[in-house]
Amino acid sequence: MDCPCLQHLQALIILAYTYLGMGSNRLWGITAILTHQARAMGLHAADAPIRTNERPSWVPLNLLPPPSHHAVSEERRRAFWAIFFLSTHVSLSTGWSLPTPMEDIDLKLPCLEEDFQLSRESQARYFNQLKPERGIAPVDEPTNIWSRCVEGCAMLNLVCSWLQVPWDQSNPSARTKREMEGFQLADKFQGWWRSLPERTTSLKFANTKNSGQMILLHGFYYTYIN
Repeated sequence: MDCPCLQHLQALIILAYTYLGMGSNRLWGITAILTHQARAMGLHAADAPIRTNERPSWVPLNLLPPPSHHAVSEERRRAFWAIFFLSTHVSLSTGWSLPTPMEDIDLKLPCLEEDFQLSRESQARYFNQLKPERGIAPVDEPTNIWSRCVEGCAMLNLVCSWLQVPWDQSNPSARTKREMEGFQLADKFQGWWRSLPERTTSLKFANTKNSGQMILLHGFYYTYIN
């Protein structure tokens, strides 16, 4: 903790998931530490384009050196997404606001495991698909269930944000507007799920290599359904 680095962050992530499995309330505090430290380390925007001609008047402190190779970049992405899952879980469990707004995330989705193991440059899509200049991957891209898990977690973030918006429950027009927003959000979630290939949405394709990812993905979906 005295000297922030990726290895220390990864150790805290492992501890946090241990607390999650135990159902310990210690998860809340350690997730708060992780989310703020990851943001301070700039992991949420690690893939943001470098603008050589644009600089803020107050340059923030860099806690991490530039990545030495592609595997280091991917480890940083995966650390952030692991924390993203945790913070979403805490928000769903407590009703607290999400610590990192999704519009602030400028990061690629997890890459294919083979590319990570061989330290290849990530060909994954960017999380924020509202930036067409980044080049969205084609529909027939290889299935990467970790990326789908991030997308599912993001959909739950939208649900969390919607549930946290106050509204006048005594006002009929406000109730109607609220219901319409809920229907639109439900259509968006269901549309995303239907767009996934069958080898991702059907558990009959689960195997020893992808079972954990498949369970996580279906957990996000059925958390929404319930």
